[in-house]
This record gives sequence, structure tokens and C-alpha cells, in this order.
Amino acid sequence: MKKLSLLLVLFSFLFVACADKKPKIETEELKTEMETEVDEMETTIVDSLSTTMEKAKEEIEDAEEEIDEMLEDL
Repeated sequence: MKKLSLLLVLFSFLFVACADKKPKIETEELKTEMETEVDEMETTIVDSLSTTMEKAKEEIEDAEEEIDEMLEDL
């Protein structure tokens, strides 16, 4: 029974030691790719928000000018 246990332990160590390490590298590459995609998405969101804010600013300025003209008419 001891010999069988020792053989199982030995084979398990060999199996773990000889395991292919490449999938770990691929997961790291996937993480960096995902981080890059997230950064690009964040950049896109920030760009669209800044564009929306610029449009709103222009609309507010136009409204201010119209209000000033109306007040001058009064």
C-alpha cells in the first residue's frame, strides 16, 4: 500500500512539473488585450461625453444671446 501511495505521489509530482505552462502566458496576453479594449472603450466614452458637453455649452451660449436680445427689446 505504501508503494502504491508513493507511486501516486511521484506521478502527481511529475504530472504537475511537466504540465504545459503556455496557457498561463495566453491568459496574461488576453488580460492585456482586454485591458487595452477597456481603455479604448473608456476613451470613446470620454470623447462622446466631451462632445455632448461642448454642444450643450454652445446651446447655452446661444440661449444667453437670445435672452440678452429679448431683454434689450423690452
